[in-house]
Amino acid sequence: MLQKISLLWISFIISSCAFNPNTNLKQVQKPITKKPLNKATIRLIPGGTNDNWRYIGLTIDKNLVSEINESSIISISNSIIKFQDRKTIININQFSYPKNTVIHKYNLSWWQIDCVQQRYLLVSSTLYNQSNQVLSNLTFNNQWQIINKDSIIYQEYQYLCFGVMRNLGY
Repeated sequence: MLQKISLLWISFIISSCAFNPNTNLKQVQKPITKKPLNKATIRLIPGGTNDNWRYIGLTIDKNLVSEINESSIISISNSIIKFQDRKTIININQFSYPKNTVIHKYNLSWWQIDCVQQRYLLVSSTLYNQSNQVLSNLTFNNQWQIINKDSIIYQEYQYLCFGVMRNLGY
């Protein structure tokens, strides 16, 4: 019996230590302050980002992306098509710029392609830096050039003249 009383007494003492009637049982929670998220920067690209741009491909070194503005395609004759393309340089520090060409990030150009004779003509180009600022407006009086099968212009030729990959887009 003495053991039961001792055990009861020890239990009472332990529970008394755990409960203090003078303490406020209500816990005060600190308000959670949410930090505002950083807003994503909307990147403006020359020519826009709407759904009329179609991805054509990459150069062999994977440093130049080519796209065609689907809404710019105009038939000039039975075999000649005029169109606008956009070339984006992935890494401007590793890109091999043609001689006398200003370093740029984007190039919006107007071209003509002759689907029958497999040749192209560069009509004009506008070069932009990474901030979309125009660096140079160029117009050309070039001769028609034969399309090289290992080039981006060949991929554009396939797209425009034969509809290759026309079902793709962004």
